[in-house]
Amino acid sequence: MLSLLRIIKITSNLILTILIVILWAGPSIGKPITIKIAHVNPLEKEEQYFSMAFKTFVEEYSMGEITVQIYPNSQLGDFRQTLEQTMKGAIEMTITTGGGIAQIFSPIQVLDLPYLFPDEIVAWQVREGAFISEINKELVETHGIRIIGTHDCGAPRAFLTLKK
Repeated sequence: MLSLLRIIKITSNLILTILIVILWAGPSIGKPITIKIAHVNPLEKEEQYFSMAFKTFVEEYSMGEITVQIYPNSQLGDFRQTLEQTMKGAIEMTITTGGGIAQIFSPIQVLDLPYLFPDEIVAWQVREGAFISEINKELVETHGIRIIGTHDCGAPRAFLTLKK
């Protein structure tokens, strides 16, 4: 079950994403626009729920001028392949993980360290603050892509071993 804080954060990221897409598409109004979103997860996961909500909002608020196609279950490839397709412009968006994006941009891995943040509030402040802004500047310069929203996958993380 999603916590209230996570629902609020996911909703705010969704609204921000919609605004970015509408502003991005503004000069093209009148021409058909299709946004392709790819992710590796099955239909029962948060990434698909986000994608469906994004599709509903974008198509509704663009009054049908923008259509959204969703490709779940690794239909268009794994993390790296969908990132590469996004960089080449073959698809407009992909939902990835820190480990997924680290394949092309290793500094992002710092966010996956277990127990890095004392609580969820601090983690969200970092994910939505100056750190991600700096990451985005570098991502745009080096790869032509940007992070438009983040969510956690159940922090804190833990290291596990079979030995004591």
